[in-house]
Amino acid sequence: MAEPQVEYRNDNTEVNNFFDALYFSTITLTTVGFGDITPKTTIARLVTSCSVLLGVLLIPAQLTSLAASLMQVVDEPTEYNLQPCKKCNLSRHDIDARFCKVCGSMLDA
Repeated sequence: MAEPQVEYRNDNTEVNNFFDALYFSTITLTTVGFGDITPKTTIARLVTSCSVLLGVLLIPAQLTSLAASLMQVVDEPTEYNLQPCKKCNLSRHDIDARFCKVCGSMLDA
C-alpha cells in the first residue's frame, strides 16, 4: 500500500524526496518563504496555509505564556512572614518586611 501524500511527485516536480518536503515545511513554518518550492495542488496549499497559521498564532501565544511564567517566578518571593499585623490582621508579608503592606503599621520582629 502506498503512503498517503499531500502532493504527488507528478503534481510538483520540485518535491522529490522527504528532505525536500522537510525543507519546504521548515521554510513555511519559519515564515521565511524563499519561494523556490511552491505548492501546486489545492490540498498542498491548504496544508501550507494551516502551517502558516500555526506559526503565526501558536508560537507567539506559547512565548507569551512562557514570559508570563518567568515573570511570575521573578516577582513572587519564595517565603512569607506569616505573622499577622496587629492593626489590620493581614498575615502575608514579604519575609524582610518591617511594615504592613496594607496599613503601614510596624510588624513585630
